[in-house]
Amino acid sequence: MKKLFYSFSLTLIVIVTGCREEEILPQESNSPISINGYVQKGPFVNGTTITLSELDEKLIPTGKNFPTQIADNRGSFSLKDIELESEFVQLQAEGFYFDEVKGKKSAAQLTLFALANISNIGSINVNLLSHLERNRVVYLIQEEELSFTTAKVQAQREILSAFGIVSDSIGYSEQLDISQDGDQNAILLAISAILQSSNSVAELSELSGNFITDLREDGIVNSEAIQTRLEEQAKSLDLPQIRRNLEDRYAEMGIEATIPNFEQYIDSDGDGILNKDEDDTPEDFTFETQVDVAVNDTITSNAITISGLKGGGIAVASVTNGWPVVNSSVVNQPTADVSIAELKNGDELQIQLVSSAEFADTTTATITIGTLSRSFSIVTDNYLPDAFNFSPLTDVAVDSLYTSDTITISGLPYSTSTSITNGILIKNDEVISSDSVTVKNGDQLAIQLRSSPEVETTASASLEINGVIGNFTVTTDDYSPDPFTFKSIENAKRNTVYQSDTITITGLPHPTPPGFAWFSASGQWADNPDPAKLYVNGAIAPGNGDLSLVNGDQIYIELLSSDEYEIASHASLTITDRSANFDITAGISPWQRKANFPHDDYDFGSSPRVGFTTSSHIYIITESGNLLEYSPDFNQWTTRAKYPGSGIRKASGFSLNGKGYVCLGTDTSDYSTLHNELWEYNPIVNSWQKLTSFPGSSRKFQTAFTVDGKAYLGLGEIGNDADEEGIPSKDLWQYDPTADTWQQMSNFPGEARTGAFAMPFQNNILLGSGWSESIAWEHAYFNLFSDLWEYKYSSDTWVKKNDINFLPEGAFVLGGKDYIYCEESYPYETSGIYQYDALQDKWVFIEQSLRELFGGYGRMYFSLNNKAYVYTSHKGFWEFTPPQE
Repeated sequence: MKKLFYSFSLTLIVIVTGCREEEILPQESNSPISINGYVQKGPFVNGTTITLSELDEKLIPTGKNFPTQIADNRGSFSLKDIELESEFVQLQAEGFYFDEVKGKKSAAQLTLFALANISNIGSINVNLLSHLERNRVVYLIQEEELSFTTAKVQAQREILSAFGIVSDSIGYSEQLDISQDGDQNAILLAISAILQSSNSVAELSELSGNFITDLREDGIVNSEAIQTRLEEQAKSLDLPQIRRNLEDRYAEMGIEATIPNFEQYIDSDGDGILNKDEDDTPEDFTFETQVDVAVNDTITSNAITISGLKGGGIAVASVTNGWPVVNSSVVNQPTADVSIAELKNGDELQIQLVSSAEFADTTTATITIGTLSRSFSIVTDNYLPDAFNFSPLTDVAVDSLYTSDTITISGLPYSTSTSITNGILIKNDEVISSDSVTVKNGDQLAIQLRSSPEVETTASASLEINGVIGNFTVTTDDYSPDPFTFKSIENAKRNTVYQSDTITITGLPHPTPPGFAWFSASGQWADNPDPAKLYVNGAIAPGNGDLSLVNGDQIYIELLSSDEYEIASHASLTITDRSANFDITAGISPWQRKANFPHDDYDFGSSPRVGFTTSSHIYIITESGNLLEYSPDFNQWTTRAKYPGSGIRKASGFSLNGKGYVCLGTDTSDYSTLHNELWEYNPIVNSWQKLTSFPGSSRKFQTAFTVDGKAYLGLGEIGNDADEEGIPSKDLWQYDPTADTWQQMSNFPGEARTGAFAMPFQNNILLGSGWSESIAWEHAYFNLFSDLWEYKYSSDTWVKKNDINFLPEGAFVLGGKDYIYCEESYPYETSGIYQYDALQDKWVFIEQSLRELFGGYGRMYFSLNNKAYVYTSHKGFWEFTPPQE
């Protein structure tokens, strides 16, 4: 029969204090002892339950039981300070075990028994042989009254006979050790393997149970079915695989073991002769293990010479996982798992096999000749090159391709594949398009890598050769140029383009890519869609993230100042983390509030009614005739000589030769009484003098102006009707202060009107606008006029100008230029200060009105020393300085 051994053994070492190892004496009754043991090898795993039971001389349990448990994967256990009265014990092990035929742990638990006399042995092993003999030993002692020793020897001999093994005795079964060499240990392993075969735990338990039952009474296995099954299971065993399984298991547990030659106690061919008794087993031989071989390579072993075959016979050799080479010729290249060759004494034998596809991996071929099995192993190289790396690059451009330094591969015994991650491999100056390529010693390799699109960010590529990794990193620059600034401009003209100073970009290592440099502007402009421009080397550059700059670029900014006074405009150039503004702040507002008029606008007697200027002061006369003098130099009001004339409502004031004049007026709110008086004020002596009265018809809403030392008065509404209605006039009168005389001039050529404005213009007079009559509250005025005329006083002629389309409330000359002041009035929706452009004969908006800025309505208007002054409601008094051009 073919014999195979399985590791169902649990070894227990029994230590009895005071006895020699060779002869352990019986213990005194009730003397505590300690029993230590261990799982000899794979069959039972950590957690297996161990129970020691005391037996009497008839092997009947006394009732004393001592449980314990295997504590580690080596099977160690301990029973301390137990008291036994008998020398006979039974050990029971129940747990999972390592199946040496299948090479894995069992799927279910198995129970095995062992009987021992602790007085004459020093160790107790639980295995299949101790398990098979248990019931037969009990029967021989209890029924045939044999001694324990005699019953054990007889039961073992009968069991061996059932497996075709002839032996007088193999010693105690509970002392056998399948991890040690020797024939007795080989017999135990052969029996264990035959019973296990391909059986499940349940099938193994059933087979061993039937064997035990058949053997119990007569010591013979009479069942032909059992005998046939054991023979077939012996023939089915893969003996080399069983050996490998056990060797791997012990190596995994870190235990040095010598698996005995169990193969010789198995009848592998079913001819009734054990393998050891066949004549086809040669003398022992060994194949040397080869290391550091190439992967997927055909390797041939060292040669051995066959000898020892009996009678010059021929042996059949079977090789698994390889094929034999006999006398330098490959025999029977395998198409299956096993190759067959015939051998005779003197043949030179080698084994060939293909190495693993994995690195540092072992491949083994096994040859079996008769009962002798030997292996040839090869170990592939680890395919590890010498360590390598690539020098990092720093301060590189963003989103750009960079190539590493070149390294030379060394220390690599065979060609092998390499892989690259996040980069492009350059091999021997050739760009490789794939991610993986084969390399060998001496190859020169480099990596191409695209840098990050972000600043101060590292991109990395890795080249890996069988776990040896070299990294190539590129870190982008911070793209931060040297600091730069633009000089600010203060007190700038409104709505005017200014150019910054020119700066030179330095410290910028690379051209800025899109999104790294920005140009923008912020401020307050009147519907100007393009208030700022950036010039790079004299050309306009884009104002968004598409701006590209390099070292040495010459840069300046054009920026439009705000259309609002005292408002800053900003243009900003940003290069990564550097930023600088070009700031322009418009000058202060031309409107500056001055000392309030000292009388209440809503007090009838104190309400201002008429005014005039001299060379250095402004004068306003109130309803009650009080004269107030304003000094621009001191910003203060002073009360002067009271006006002695009649009422001054709707009177006209003007100045000539440093003196002030008041003409016409009324003292009733319904204009029922109109005066023609003319009064002169001398500021030097602070006195009034009545002069020749106005010779024309009484009127209101008249127009007055001075030119070339003379005054002119006319137009207006003639009549003193209580309902405020009158007849528009177009006559014009000249007053000569030197002669104190009046002279009528040529009539105004346009339609008769009231409320027209007049102002000096290039040594002549501009006169226009006004209305034909006044009505109630729906509209302040009715039938407005838009025509404008130039009066040439020297020739007493009129010249038509372009229409004005305004209704000015005040007019003044500042710095030789003409200005009008308008408030919003129906139907003209215009307000503000306008300047007359003589060349184009049109009015140009200059500044907002006080009403728009501060909410005050203009009442009276003056010009003095190139500044305009406006008295508003609520006592407000404002100075206007024409803005810079």
